[in-house]
Amino acid sequence: DPDALVDEDVRQLAQLAQELDSEERTTEGELRQERADDEGMDVDFDDESWVDEVETMDDEEQAAYERDIRPLKMVLVKIRKISFKIIHSTTKLLPAWRDIVKELNMRERLLPRDVKTRWNSSFDMAEVAVEYRPAIERL
Repeated sequence: DPDALVDEDVRQLAQLAQELDSEERTTEGELRQERADDEGMDVDFDDESWVDEVETMDDEEQAAYERDIRPLKMVLVKIRKISFKIIHSTTKLLPAWRDIVKELNMRERLLPRDVKTRWNSSFDMAEVAVEYRPAIERL
């Protein structure tokens, strides 16, 4: 029955639109929360007691240090970009991510975002990226 097919298509489109609106509201809510966290951040520590280990190194040691950590920095930048693009691409990457994760029989989960005001968020993001590496490579 053609009318039944059209009705089903319309129902599915309406459901998809509702899911997209819900995801958008969730993303906006997360962004508002992050901004609130950033604005309300009460920094109460003594800057004078901190020691910058890199500043204590000579030029040669600093260059070697920067050379050694560069690959790690590059990986973190790539993971940040992937995470951001998945979360904010509700029509292309997010559905593709969900399909890939489902195909790999992994628990559906987004990559956590790295937030500069949360000290362990880089580690959390990297830890999930390692766990979901097969999905990231297929994306």
